[in-house]
Parts: sequence; structure tokens; C-alpha cells
Amino acid sequence: MAIDAYYFSHDSNAKDDPKCVLLIEQLGLEGYGIYWVLIEMLRDQPGYKYPLALIPAISRRYNTTSEKMKTVISNYGLFEIDENDFFSISLLKRMEHLDNKRIQASIAGKASAQAWRRANGRSTDVQQESDDGSTIKPNVTTPNEINTSCPTNKFADESIEFILACELYNLMLSNNPKLKEPNFQAWAKTFDLIIRRDKKSVEDIRLIMNWSQKDAFWCTNILSPDKLRKQFEQLTLKRKAESKKQIVTDRDYSKVKL
Repeated sequence: MAIDAYYFSHDSNAKDDPKCVLLIEQLGLEGYGIYWVLIEMLRDQPGYKYPLALIPAISRRYNTTSEKMKTVISNYGLFEIDENDFFSISLLKRMEHLDNKRIQASIAGKASAQAWRRANGRSTDVQQESDDGSTIKPNVTTPNEINTSCPTNKFADESIEFILACELYNLMLSNNPKLKEPNFQAWAKTFDLIIRRDKKSVEDIRLIMNWSQKDAFWCTNILSPDKLRKQFEQLTLKRKAESKKQIVTDRDYSKVKL
């Protein structure tokens, strides 16, 4: 079972929502508890919906009445009913955001692994021996050699340009979970320019991306590959300066007698 299998975000002030205030006023904390039992049940269902026909069964399981559960579902605007099922609009929105993050992380992770294997000759590049006993070495492509030809109109998910676009987006998500999903094809095209036209290595691009998103100032300014490209040289100088400063600080600290 995945670690986040039962995860969903929960506002700490949910009890102060006018709908919940009325619910508690009329049904007490039992009604509020029923609400969260229903939300937790919906979270575990495919599509985040649950059949109304099963309300009597789950009411018995949780030691309440089906009338109370139906009242919580129908009377306070906390749930919506769609033919034979009920669901929560608020939960759907929260889970849509989480699911999108999972999808992008999965794409980036799988694509990064494929690109790494390809760049390091790990896919089918095991050294083989020819019939005469000599060793045939694999044709290994280095990151600097990736995509040096003219780009196509559409970048595949496993292309290094698309991978970098996903990686930048995931880094930005760590700073702003509400960030909207970008046009990954447009982002990939900019990374293609950074690699082919600006002659930047994939390693340097990743280094600068990671550093910029960890820096308090630059993480609010580098919000696209275009900005990254425009500020690339300045970011490189800033990173090197900070690195030298840290080295000096560490050296001075090491001289202090404890």
C-alpha cells in the first residue's frame, strides 16, 4: 500500500464553515463525525463517489442510523447527488490537484530514468563479444550530445527537453502547490533552445534549475524556462559566488577551536 494511499488535505477550520456550523447546531458533533466518515469513505473510492444504496450498510457499520447519514448528505449542501451516487465537490477539487501532481511526478520520474539509461548506455548497451572474441563497445550518448539535430514539432515524453520541463515544474510545485500546469510542449521547446542554441549541458541546466528553486529570491522570479534561459548566466555567477562564500565560511569555521 502506498504511503499516501489514504491522504487528502483537510482544512483545520472546516468546523467553522457555515454549512458545518449549521450541521453541528442541528445534529451535534455526531453529525460532524458522520460528515468526516463520509468524506474519508469517498476518498478511498474510484472516482471519489459512493452508492446511495449502501447507506444503510455503512450506517450499521459505524453505529449510526441511515436517516442521519442521509440527512448529512442531503440537507447541508456538503455533498452532491448524481443519479445513484453521492460525492463532494470540495474533495474532487482537492484530489484533482493531488492526482495531477502524481501524474507529472510519474512522467518526470519515468522519463528521467529512461533518459539516464539512454545517456549512460544502460538500456541495451551491455558490452558484447563478437565472433572473433573482440569486445564491441556500446554507442553511448552523453547528455551534451542529446538532441543536437533540428527539433521536431512535438517533443516525446521521454525526450530530454520534455523531461527537463517536467522537472522544472515539479521543483516549482514544491514552492507553490497551487501552481497551474504549464504547456509542457512550449517549455520543452525552450529547453531545446537552451541545449542546442545556447550550448548548455543538461547537467548545468539541472544544476541551475535546482539552485534557482531553492533560492528565496530566484524561486519567485524563475517561473518558466524562458526566464531560466534569460537569466542563465546571471544565475550561474550567483550560484558560483554563493558556493565560494560557503567554502570560505566553512574554512573559517574549521579553524575555530572547540
